[in-house]
Amino acid sequence: MSGFPLRALPRVLIVLLLWAGVSAAAFAADCACRYTDKAALQSGAQSMVDGFVDAVRASGRPGFTGVPVVVETTPSLILVDFDRRTIFVPWWDDMDPATQAVFAQLSGDEAAGRQLFDLLFQQFFVVHEAAHWLQFRASGLRDNDAFFDQVDHYRNESEANAFAVAYWMRTSEGVAFLDAMAPIVAKAHAMLPDPVPTGTTAAAYFNDNYEALGRDPMQYGWYQFQFVLDALAQRETLSLPTLVAELERGDPEPPRIGALWIDPNAAPGLLVDLPR
Repeated sequence: MSGFPLRALPRVLIVLLLWAGVSAAAFAADCACRYTDKAALQSGAQSMVDGFVDAVRASGRPGFTGVPVVVETTPSLILVDFDRRTIFVPWWDDMDPATQAVFAQLSGDEAAGRQLFDLLFQQFFVVHEAAHWLQFRASGLRDNDAFFDQVDHYRNESEANAFAVAYWMRTSEGVAFLDAMAPIVAKAHAMLPDPVPTGTTAAAYFNDNYEALGRDPMQYGWYQFQFVLDALAQRETLSLPTLVAELERGDPEPPRIGALWIDPNAAPGLLVDLPR
């Protein structure tokens, strides 16, 4: 989700808006959202990042340090900026009406669209961005450009979602949260066409066409939702200590779907078709 230049999910929402012919009129969704103001969001998001940092330390990386969270709505919606050492989190009312409206298109109605935004961009992806910070710190690289020039992009995004799910499963509210989120993400993902051509794999196509996908928000959006669904499908077996250990070893060829390193047949209805 973070990672430049592939900060395309906001753009996929705008493209879908035009593609589906949805009105760009603003709406006020009746959503029982977690945060009622920016101060509460900043405090809550920072607590998530700090909780992730504590969990990673307890899972085998005691020297891991966190980053501050700032509530600021950027074109990327949510991202970690490695150069500025900051996670930026969006606020619903600061988004343009077109982006707000297409959340409803992806979800079925206005309230459901606001719920999708709340679950992903105010909660789940906050930890996802903290996981990207962990990847960056583990890489030993010094800036955005160096990291994204050298990273395995498919593994990077898939792994960040695996870390996020593993963390949420450790929290008191995490199981219920992920169970509620799974069908909502699946519904949104179903709105997007599968971009993977015949004769290749999702991982190969993503890595071989990284820059092009970054310019095609519909294709990148399909991938990001699929990464989330892959991790959610494996939520009962993902282990934060195992993921931390694999990150420390830097194993280039672990058995995996995406970068989840577990049984590829565990949930075949949800998983990207990768070579066994």
